[in-house]
Amino acid sequence: MTKQTLDEEERAAAAAALGVDWSAFQDAERLLTYAAAAGKGLPERFAQALSTVRRRIDARARGGSIESAAPPSPSAGGAEGAPGPTPSDQGEAGQSKAGQSKAGQSKAGQSKAGQSKAGREEACEKGDASADAAVLFLTAYDGLVAALAPVTAQSLRDSLPPHQGNGRARTAMRFLWALAALFIALVFFVEVFMSKIGLHLAQASGDQTALPIWQILVLHAAPFAYGGFGASVYLLRSCDRAIDARSFSAESLADYRTRFLLGVIAGGMVLLFVEQLIDDGAQINLSSAALAFLAGYKVEFLYDAVDRVIGAILPKVGVESAARAGPTAAPIDPQTLLAFIDRAQSPEAKEAARTLLETIAPAQKSPGPS
Repeated sequence: MTKQTLDEEERAAAAAALGVDWSAFQDAERLLTYAAAAGKGLPERFAQALSTVRRRIDARARGGSIESAAPPSPSAGGAEGAPGPTPSDQGEAGQSKAGQSKAGQSKAGQSKAGQSKAGREEACEKGDASADAAVLFLTAYDGLVAALAPVTAQSLRDSLPPHQGNGRARTAMRFLWALAALFIALVFFVEVFMSKIGLHLAQASGDQTALPIWQILVLHAAPFAYGGFGASVYLLRSCDRAIDARSFSAESLADYRTRFLLGVIAGGMVLLFVEQLIDDGAQINLSSAALAFLAGYKVEFLYDAVDRVIGAILPKVGVESAARAGPTAAPIDPQTLLAFIDRAQSPEAKEAARTLLETIAPAQKSPGPS
């Protein structure tokens, strides 16, 4: 009598006996459930292959085979009232079955080792129950991962919405909320003290050296604060979208930290390269705080500004500076050459000087031989 209910440990042991990783199989079923709920329209062969593997795992966990899990056919049991097999017949049948099982396992191993990718795909396409369970599962799992990228089983676990569990997504959203709140308070602090600094600057006629050192630090740190504020707003938006798309995972946290640091740096550095924006020939004037916020929100804004500066300056610097820095020869005085010809002793030196003189002063007639 087969068991009616199975626990996870029994299914995991049965899956391991069939060469299937039980946790990976659960991930595949989770992906398939997500695809059906999201209306992804995946090929039916994936569901058929996983269903076949599930039946084989359950049958193995119950101590039977797929055939024993299915309803018996009328001819299998013989005529009603027919005598059952004797104990000796059962022993012989058991030994025969064990031999056939070992032979079948050996055949399955040879088939798995020599089966090509095309054969695996064909088995998955047909959902063949006689195909190796590990082959069916791996083919279906690979297809699911490729079809649903960037959504993975890990991202489905990590990207549970904050109101549905205590996954990594909830932790990440709480951290980003706290980060945004921190920079809102920092920007408010900067704005209040920037107003105070403005009054002091007016009294000092714009001379920053007359300010206290802490006010000078606040003045120069303000763009970095606005850059961090823009970066935190961007990360909140990106994280929310990733959770909605179920593509958020723990690996995203490292990217978020890097992106936040880049936003802070971009907010502080953008004022070195940008003072105004031009759109279709129209000049757009923005405050330094707005430019820093935009650079933190979209760091490519700073990259584009740096590329434009490099493209505008470096070609000119390369050509003009090389022309200015290159060695220049002093002009040759023809009278110096004439004096050299008079003093020269060898005919070869006199001939070389006459040739050079004709080159630089073709209109001047060289003197005759002395």
